[in-house]
Amino acid sequence: MRLTVTVAALGFALASSAAACGSYRGRPAANASAEGPVMVFGTSWCAHTAEARAYLGAHHVPLVFRDVERDPEAMDEMQRLVQGAGLVYQGSIPVLVVRGRVLVGYDAHTLDDALGE
Repeated sequence: MRLTVTVAALGFALASSAAACGSYRGRPAANASAEGPVMVFGTSWCAHTAEARAYLGAHHVPLVFRDVERDPEAMDEMQRLVQGAGLVYQGSIPVLVVRGRVLVGYDAHTLDDALGE
């Protein structure tokens, strides 16, 4: 079952289901830094965003969380990064930037691969 929540203030739909967050794609971002903490774009209520943040915390990986629902600039940055990586953004969160690689959705194995590169 797919649940889509429309954020009227931002005029943007965020999909919060396992199907939406589970579809995982990743490519290098044109403007993402190869150094520094992992950037996590998501919302405070998304279970998959919380899982990604907890996983990174448990592995002592520094991260910066950007709430795309409360921060329109974070939403714009996330969309630019996804587009710059040549990906089509369809509302899935979280979006992570790991060592210059944009990852759409959360998958522990793929995240491990990106962290190990």
